[in-house]
Amino acid sequence: MPSQLPYIICTALNIVLNAGPLVWQFKQGNSGPIAMGVWTMIASINELVNTTVWYNDADDKAPIWCDISVKLAIGQQVGRVAAVFCIARFLADIVSPRATAITRSDRRKRALYDYTVSFGVPAIAMACSALYQPYRYRITRGVGCGVPVVSCWPVLSLRVIWPPVFAIGGMLYSLYTVYRLLLHRRDFRRVVAGSHSALTTTRFLRLTALSLSYLCIGMPLAFVSAVQYVRSSGPYSDYSWEYIHSGWDVYGIPRSNEPSVADFVTWSNVIVAFFFFAAFGFGGESSAALKKLLRVDRLSRFLPHLGSPSQSGTSATSAPSYEIGKDVGFSRGIKVTVEEDCDVV
Repeated sequence: MPSQLPYIICTALNIVLNAGPLVWQFKQGNSGPIAMGVWTMIASINELVNTTVWYNDADDKAPIWCDISVKLAIGQQVGRVAAVFCIARFLADIVSPRATAITRSDRRKRALYDYTVSFGVPAIAMACSALYQPYRYRITRGVGCGVPVVSCWPVLSLRVIWPPVFAIGGMLYSLYTVYRLLLHRRDFRRVVAGSHSALTTTRFLRLTALSLSYLCIGMPLAFVSAVQYVRSSGPYSDYSWEYIHSGWDVYGIPRSNEPSVADFVTWSNVIVAFFFFAAFGFGGESSAALKKLLRVDRLSRFLPHLGSPSQSGTSATSAPSYEIGKDVGFSRGIKVTVEEDCDVV
């Protein structure tokens, strides 16, 4: 019988590895990576609990957790793509010909926008799911709590549509960024980071690679998931609150004792978590934060890159601030960067 054990192990490992990078992003206040890291961590923890608790059965033994879990599952589907959309938008703004020096006010406005999109839209999707839930949740052996499925217009407009929309928008921003970089490849090292920020060439490339890599998988996956949902949810029906919720007290909680394993859509949670660690987990400050969280020095024997910040050539101190005058060259239509080896966006 196929086993969920490899998926469980990989999910648990991603939770441990991504803890340090997420803490470091919180310290630096990088709104886009913070949003992506939070949703990645929520998805990993949610999947780990479900696949572990319901590894061998489909008993309804944690109803409160399942009520929370299905809401988080809806939120994470929208939130991760929305966060990558915000990262891609930030990178496109940097290389835009209308770029100006980033100020504290600009950072606050960007953070407000990023958090509104990355958490506000998923929160609305989670809250609106009560409108079209034919039952509270379903339980599948080896998978755990699952989101109820039904086909009606609130599902399509309030849940299914958002991942493809953000994926398309993020891909367009990413392609624009690549186009501007190719156009100004000789001036690539002159990318601007404003006050209280120092975006290095390496960090910029990693963020660009992260957004492109995720969207190359996330955009097709968003459309595939939407098509699969429509196909599996049965025939389309006109929406009626009474009709949709009429089965809550009649049918109870659907359960399936047929053993099930993670498919590609489920494994995408592991892939996204790996992308986050690959983009943010190899810097000196992120590694130091992870070591501090684990407090186990022996782990560095198995993960050599988790050495001390002094060994990796970076400093664990906070990132320096720079005041960039408006007279710095903007003639080529691309921002100017201060080259400093810091793990900040």
